[in-house]
Amino acid sequence: MVRTLHRSMFIVLLMTLLAAGCAAPTPRGSQAEVHYLLGVAYLQEENPTRALDEFLKAAALNPNHADIQAGLGQAYQLKGAFQEAERHYRRALQLRPNDPTLENNLGSLFLDMKRPEQALPFFEKAAATLTFTRPEAALTGIGIARAMQGDHLGALGAYRQALDKNPRYLEAYLRTAEAHRALDDDARAIVALEQALERAPNLARGHFQLGMIYMEDGQPELAAEFFDRVRQLVPDTELARRADQYLKVLR
Repeated sequence: MVRTLHRSMFIVLLMTLLAAGCAAPTPRGSQAEVHYLLGVAYLQEENPTRALDEFLKAAALNPNHADIQAGLGQAYQLKGAFQEAERHYRRALQLRPNDPTLENNLGSLFLDMKRPEQALPFFEKAAATLTFTRPEAALTGIGIARAMQGDHLGALGAYRQALDKNPRYLEAYLRTAEAHRALDDDARAIVALEQALERAPNLARGHFQLGMIYMEDGQPELAAEFFDRVRQLVPDTELARRADQYLKVLR
């Protein structure tokens, strides 16, 4: 069975987009801006609790700013408070309609909520917006939504489009590998993961997925090498703990 890592993808995707969104207008010259920027910084440090506190302070001072509402949406999403996240994302879209970053974020929330049919229209609209600077992110979201619906060939098509837009977008390679594995094509999955590691040799998730493939294909020594690498790259993480569990089985 293919093990996916949806949660990690969402964090990387949303963090990238919100950080890119810092170029958007902020409530400059106000205390609200200070709290907003602190919130963004805490999100970049993967500390959604402190980010939420800062965004709430910013919203108390300026409740009608789209970026602040989007920050609240992301912080709530990362904390698993999905209904609150949806409320704030939708409010952000009311304040700034047709913003592809906000549409992409709302799509990712619906994936977290296991509602791919609601995610797809938001990703598709974001990907089709010519001014969107991260179409590869929305296209990857489309692929994940299709995979969740069991359409792995459709998912592969979306990931190919994402890589056409940005050949260095690592998430699309990882998801390509997952789709190939779901289609019982480990050879192509390995190629996709090797392409990811050529671009980012320290990509722990790439090493982990290769470890899983080789373990399930009956090559324990090779699998152990990749799991060991995961422990070296990201010690004291859930991924490292999972790698350690597999190593105990292999040795």
